[in-house]
Amino acid sequence: MKSHPILLICLGLALSPAALVQAQTDIPIQYALRESVWTVSAGLRARSTGADVRFGQLGTVSTTRTADPIGAPSATRVYDTGTVELDSPRQLERDADGNVVSTPGGRFQYFIENEEGESILVADILSHTPGWTRSWRYASPDQLTGDGRMAMSNFSSTSEGATAVGNQTASGGIEVGLARRLGRISPRTEWGIGLSVGLTDINSSTRSTIQATLNTLTDFYSLNGQTPPAAPNGGPTFIDLLDDEGNLVTPSGFETTVPISQDPLSRTETSQAGAAEVDGYWQIKGAYYMMRFGPNFRGHLSDKFALFASAGFAGAYVGTQYRADETLMTDLPIAEISSRETSDDRNFMVGFYAELAAEYWITPRTGLYASATYESLGEYSQTLQDRTATIDLGKGTVFRFGLVTRF
Repeated sequence: MKSHPILLICLGLALSPAALVQAQTDIPIQYALRESVWTVSAGLRARSTGADVRFGQLGTVSTTRTADPIGAPSATRVYDTGTVELDSPRQLERDADGNVVSTPGGRFQYFIENEEGESILVADILSHTPGWTRSWRYASPDQLTGDGRMAMSNFSSTSEGATAVGNQTASGGIEVGLARRLGRISPRTEWGIGLSVGLTDINSSTRSTIQATLNTLTDFYSLNGQTPPAAPNGGPTFIDLLDDEGNLVTPSGFETTVPISQDPLSRTETSQAGAAEVDGYWQIKGAYYMMRFGPNFRGHLSDKFALFASAGFAGAYVGTQYRADETLMTDLPIAEISSRETSDDRNFMVGFYAELAAEYWITPRTGLYASATYESLGEYSQTLQDRTATIDLGKGTVFRFGLVTRF
């Protein structure tokens, strides 16, 4: 557990009086009780049960790819199963003034002159043809429809109300308290009022695979009657350029690209209930400041031992982060389709507490304490996009131990 500045300060306050009275152990407890009206305690707190969280509306994973609608100006379209890039004439297809010199629908041969002034073919490429693209990729042979088309798809899922439960077995933190004596019931019994502030962590998470609705957007592109290279390739593709005698002229100088249509021929969109499997990890993580205020009673059984009791109002200022990592599972050899999102929230909750503590006074002014406190708090909700989380701090027993001093 990390050290906390408030705890260190209070430990210093507790130890300083102990040093001052080390040589004065003959001070009677009645004197300390009479002269000391303030009590400061500082220590650690451990809650027997942590936050229970009910996660809801899980399983919505949106695609991160961009595929413009059919009819939109020609642009690069990105799919979960491939890409279709916007094509344009290459530099080899332009003259010195930038004019396109290749012939659409054919091939373009690029020559250079050698030292003898002879023209030598160094590149034989496919000409740029408007409406077709030489730059594209696909992921699987299943995308070939068998009727001369290529299917490019984006996938997403929609929640069907799936839920998951996260549990935190225990939580810990620190606590500092300040109390003032207001009166006496007897020479060894006093009553007063006190305030304490404690910091407790929250970390509840779960991992599960859930079902959701599978959404599929598919665009179909023309292969112009040609057979594409084996997946996961596409275009452009090249082989070595050879002369008439089979000698190498230019490595990868002869283009073999199979172009596809620049824009889709058609588009379909489908939704299948329960057809998506989503592997998810959901977490609520943060902390809360626990504030307690109420009357208290302390009775000294002897010069060394005392019992302390208190009950009253409890309030908690809670700050948590909701994290959701969800991945849409597919059998395709494609990039991961996942959603990783977070959201922060703040809340204030009210409840009550009841505490019973045992104190051992090393000196009349400095001692050790151990306590058990019953705390009751409610629940609150946090959202992350369409997802929900109900955080229940609920009821639990808090065990505290540390130093206590009078001044």
